[in-house]
Amino acid sequence: MFFEMNLAFFFGAFMTWGFLIAFLFNVFGKVVGFKDSYSVIITALIVFMSYFFSDQFVDFSQTTRSYLEWMTQDILTIATILIVHKIFKIKHHRASYYVYIGLTLNGLMFYLMWVDIQVLANQDPWWFWTVYSFGVNAVDYVMIITLIVGRDWLGLVRLGRFIRNKAIAKKERFIETQKEKRLSQAMLQT
Repeated sequence: MFFEMNLAFFFGAFMTWGFLIAFLFNVFGKVVGFKDSYSVIITALIVFMSYFFSDQFVDFSQTTRSYLEWMTQDILTIATILIVHKIFKIKHHRASYYVYIGLTLNGLMFYLMWVDIQVLANQDPWWFWTVYSFGVNAVDYVMIITLIVGRDWLGLVRLGRFIRNKAIAKKERFIETQKEKRLSQAMLQT
């Protein structure tokens, strides 16, 4: 079931507070010494500020416009995190990758909801609306937990590295095969 409008305020406030707690926990951990990454602190702060400002300026009576605003805000949040890391030459923490993935998924769901309501003119709730409602909130919970825990607890970073390494190995095998073919052709020509 698609969440009612009054629950949207509750979930929005809960997520904002969750990101604030993640930020404060990481600052405390850095001061005390059991956390060692500025990347998580910066990421948590930027995401908290993004969610805080979106809660302040979203007009829920303009529902379809809100989806595009949220999508744009997620894109800007990702860009801000990347730029701040680049400017201050801070190495990305695995929690930052979870936030990138989470904000990308949320942005995609916002866009699909906008297409469903605005472009396709669908006004009746259907299964995608339920997937959207639970999906966006589940992704937010995963980002909050990851920012607090600071671990690759779902294995997404390991999975990404595995896929990247397989793709690199496949590319290297392809290049080797091409070199061998060129060498054998050159030997045949001589």
